[in-house]
Amino acid sequence: MQFLHDSFVQFILTTIISIAALILSIVFYFKQRNRKDVSWERISVAPAKGLKGTSLIILQLRNSGNVSIIESDFRAPLKFNFGKIAKVANVAVVNTKPPGLKEVADKAFRRDSHYLNKTMIAPFLFNANYAITFQVQVAGFRGEITVENRTSIFGVYEIHEIRPLAETSKGKLLFLSLLFILGGQVLGYAIQSQLYPLVDNQTSPFLLLLASHFLILFLKNFAVAVFFSYAYSNRLLSKIKSTASLIILWIKLSVAITIVSLVILLPGLIGRQF
Repeated sequence: MQFLHDSFVQFILTTIISIAALILSIVFYFKQRNRKDVSWERISVAPAKGLKGTSLIILQLRNSGNVSIIESDFRAPLKFNFGKIAKVANVAVVNTKPPGLKEVADKAFRRDSHYLNKTMIAPFLFNANYAITFQVQVAGFRGEITVENRTSIFGVYEIHEIRPLAETSKGKLLFLSLLFILGGQVLGYAIQSQLYPLVDNQTSPFLLLLASHFLILFLKNFAVAVFFSYAYSNRLLSKIKSTASLIILWIKLSVAITIVSLVILLPGLIGRQF
């Protein structure tokens, strides 16, 4: 364990702990601060069975913040507009989270009595992390959905649509990809050049040797994880809705690839050690 007294090793360990502490501090800060946020998502759009020219659209409205929205916070009802020539035939709540919210949602969600192409959502108590999935039967739908009165809730600056990251932020996606690839390679090779001379010998504990290989391969495999996610973009990236989810996906892929790599390298490491 003499290598632990090496100044560079201590620097690496201190840096890793500091970065982890910083990330955790930022995560806890954003989770604990009061944030009003309402979002919606287009779950699916499909032709209505037996009704020519009619679409069955399933949407979800959610309180994605951590503060409850009470009825008095609504300055005006929310409205979903399905295009100028569209005609809303029916609105129905499919399910809610929690299930007990459905009775309230059934009363709040309805067709706009003044405009045939819109649905209206009356004010209701919308607690944090609540979600309502509803379906709208629309004739003459051309793919356009907009939310009117997007700033009608006190403290909510805009009711935003959640869309796959690959569709909405291609520049951001490219930047993150390059950062992960280059950062992983630089850190991996830097740690390898310093740690290998210290642990790659018969006097080092086997578990320490294994952990060192895992750390180095894990960082280098960031590139493989990114390329893998792009190779299967239709299945993976198309489902990613946030930067955090994308980073978690890449980390999970890198861990999985690293474990497979270590299993392949394990006989060689055992032979070298013993």
